[in-house]
Amino acid sequence: GDPRVMQAVVSLQGMAMDITSQDMDLAEQEGHARSAPAVTVEERQLAQAACSNAAEAKEAGNSLFKAGELRRALACYLLAVEMAPSELELPASFVPVVYGNIAQVYIKLKKYNKAEEACTEAIRTAPQEMNMTKIYFRRSLAREGQRSLEAALEDIRAAGVAAAQAVDDEVMRIKTTGGMLAKRQPFAQASVKFLQTEVTRLDAELQRLDALLDKARQAEISKKTERDQERPIEALRASGQLLSDVTLKNNQCK
Repeated sequence: GDPRVMQAVVSLQGMAMDITSQDMDLAEQEGHARSAPAVTVEERQLAQAACSNAAEAKEAGNSLFKAGELRRALACYLLAVEMAPSELELPASFVPVVYGNIAQVYIKLKKYNKAEEACTEAIRTAPQEMNMTKIYFRRSLAREGQRSLEAALEDIRAAGVAAAQAVDDEVMRIKTTGGMLAKRQPFAQASVKFLQTEVTRLDAELQRLDALLDKARQAEISKKTERDQERPIEALRASGQLLSDVTLKNNQCK
């Protein structure tokens, strides 16, 4: 049911009950609670008044995100996605990048199911040549937030593959542009170094999630073992009760 209803019932009984964002997300997914609108009418109107095209909406969203105005940033990003189809001059990566930004806002708001949906949409709309490292990483965070550790681990692996491919692509680009201006070479080398750092960071994240998943599996095994051990005891108790009942009836008959 709706966690808020349960909280009210418990409160009437003089007790307290905490509701987490994960509880609400799960209730919304299962249809037990109405999903709150992503942004308010006022936030949407502010975005529309400030932005005349998709690129402006995206930049406004970036500025608001940096300022910590998450819901207003989200309104701008959603507006950018809405405007984009009618603006043919935008790069193919525009919409998936904005979806990635939407996911980042939802992660900050701890709306992990919404973040996962945004990342999945980014993956669906991304051009083949786009570096998807950030998108897979963010979907991993969203899935971990929903306690879907195996799925989160898959996304971290995908992010690692994408990051490694980005390093290879950048190295190849540098090699094939042998006539690169000397002033551009330091920037290219810095780009490769940054991408290599990302690969290392993702490898550490992979190990962290792998350990977390292993811990969860061990906990589940321990719980199963405890349940298996309790069953014979419960059976003995049940049989003991039956024997007591039979003895009682026999005594009553005598």
